[in-house]
Amino acid sequence: MPPFATADHSHRCPERYAPFFSWVTGYFNFLGQVAVTTGITYGCALLISTVATVKSSYTPTQGKILGIYAALLFSQGVVNTFGVKYLKYMNNTSIVLHSLGVFSFAVAVVAAAPTHQSAKFVFATFYDGTGVNGHEGWSIRASPAYVAICGILMAQYTIT
Repeated sequence: MPPFATADHSHRCPERYAPFFSWVTGYFNFLGQVAVTTGITYGCALLISTVATVKSSYTPTQGKILGIYAALLFSQGVVNTFGVKYLKYMNNTSIVLHSLGVFSFAVAVVAAAPTHQSAKFVFATFYDGTGVNGHEGWSIRASPAYVAICGILMAQYTIT
């Protein structure tokens, strides 16, 4: 039996490499947290900028979006620095608002849609919306499976 295996055949890292692999694991976790936070915050800045265009003369520019993004990052830093004891209330409020919001949108779409697609269309039609300006989408250039997996990843990313 190798020196780093236990009797139940589970494998462990050799003792001399444990600090290095622990550091690598922590570093990649840190990078992932930074990437997720910045990605979600930038998406929120884009959403706010887009919503601001509805029924107003606001025109989004890269500078304005970057300003919204910076304000969001700053506000997150303030909340995480000074408002940690209030985060549980903010999270609970967020859960309630998201649940009510999604439920409201689902009911509104079903109730107010002028026409509805058939179940066959909804569950059996593949739509590749990745093409831009009349160019073919990724399902033609790569594969429909690639587009479907990317779509599933986007949904899972939102859920997590």
